[in-house]
Amino acid sequence: MESGPKFDKKGICRLKDSSGKTVILEREVWEFKIKKPEREFLAYNFEKIKKTVKAPSESRPSRKNPNAQLLYRKFSDIFLRPGVKVPHKNHYLCVIVHRIGKQKRIKTFYSTNRIKR
Repeated sequence: MESGPKFDKKGICRLKDSSGKTVILEREVWEFKIKKPEREFLAYNFEKIKKTVKAPSESRPSRKNPNAQLLYRKFSDIFLRPGVKVPHKNHYLCVIVHRIGKQKRIKTFYSTNRIKR
């Protein structure tokens, strides 16, 4: 099983993107997203989310929000539960990063079978 995010006292986990800039994941966002039944398994796949932010295989701007970027990375397997690795039927993880001024924050993350165009 992969380890989860390490939050500081303020509930912030700092990741690095492909250009070495800091991307913030807030504990509130993490907990809200992994409580959803269809995303619950992502709690065991934080390293894959981290890799997607660091080295996405595809990246595109959001059509709805000019300050958001959709980052995609393909994975062949994923942890369904602690110690239970299965083929990743959806293939991609998508992480949406929103820029607020000079700060980048993860707004959401999910599994998908395609890259949105």
